[in-house]
Amino acid sequence: MTSGENKQLEPLHIPMGYHVLFWLVYTLFWHSIFSPSFWSFGGFLTSLIYTSVHAAVTYLNIYVLIPRLWHRSRRVLYTITLIVSILLGAALLGVLLYLWFSAVSPPTVKAFFADVQLVLGSLLGSTFSGVALAMVIYLLLQRRRMEQLQERLRQEKMNAELQFLRSQLDPHFLFNALNNIYFLIKKDPDAAAEALSGFSDLLRYQIYQGREDQIPLAEEFDYLRRYADLAALRLPHEAEVEVSLPTPDPTYQISPLLLLPLVENAFKHVDKDHAKVKIIGTIEDKTLHLEVVNSCEPQAEQLSESRVVSGIGLENLNQRLALLYPGKSHYRAWQSDNTYHAELKIEMI
Repeated sequence: MTSGENKQLEPLHIPMGYHVLFWLVYTLFWHSIFSPSFWSFGGFLTSLIYTSVHAAVTYLNIYVLIPRLWHRSRRVLYTITLIVSILLGAALLGVLLYLWFSAVSPPTVKAFFADVQLVLGSLLGSTFSGVALAMVIYLLLQRRRMEQLQERLRQEKMNAELQFLRSQLDPHFLFNALNNIYFLIKKDPDAAAEALSGFSDLLRYQIYQGREDQIPLAEEFDYLRRYADLAALRLPHEAEVEVSLPTPDPTYQISPLLLLPLVENAFKHVDKDHAKVKIIGTIEDKTLHLEVVNSCEPQAEQLSESRVVSGIGLENLNQRLALLYPGKSHYRAWQSDNTYHAELKIEMI
């Protein structure tokens, strides 16, 4: 049995005050309809006798029969037992009313119990209707609680998946950044020192902002600029790197490090002999449009499904988009001649 099923079988825990309030309103409602005199103390006590039996059968149904029979798929036995419980409840109600009327108003005994149709309707009908009403309310509350539970489980699952994806992204970023710096140490020590300084800023971003659920889009853009500066140090001096990102509305938020895989992938696969990387971002009608373009070798970099979705970074991107922006994001990639394009659109919430 799963943990979700275990939670489903737990009875509702409703504060006692709500129980008392419900049965008080229930008593007053039926008392106002059927009692000959609303302000009669004896009539109100008669209504309480009805309520006490209805409540007893109701709680037997909710806290014993439903958990032990209905939730265990013993539906036929549950139905039979419930019918028997209602019949016994009606019989008990009849006994209590007989004793009560005999004590306070003997003539009422003969008038009430002489009419078989009245007795069946009053005893059996009221018990059934009382149990049915309480059960409908109980099932509605149970359904609402299960919806809340399922939503909480869905959120917990999504958060766990996002945490796992982020844990994958951190070492992936570290590997690429350190690899860039290592490449520069012998080639250009000064550039390597500059890269190390930039790397510390990126690492600080990951440690703090990278752990948040949402951050300002402006901070994510700033991170992409810093990353592009670091990655460009590995390219030849004649490389063309263009980063054009707008100043977004301060209210726009985004999941941290979500856009990094596109930029990371461009620098990873760029044609070193004719290095060109463009990172262009625009925001229109509350939709972020990010296009990342890089030069590539036509024969070595034929567009394939593996390039589009392979690697930790792009797999990470696709999974996080599905979790964070279902139906509100679109990612595509294509190659034309010696240029590779990656395009991402996200509706800003």
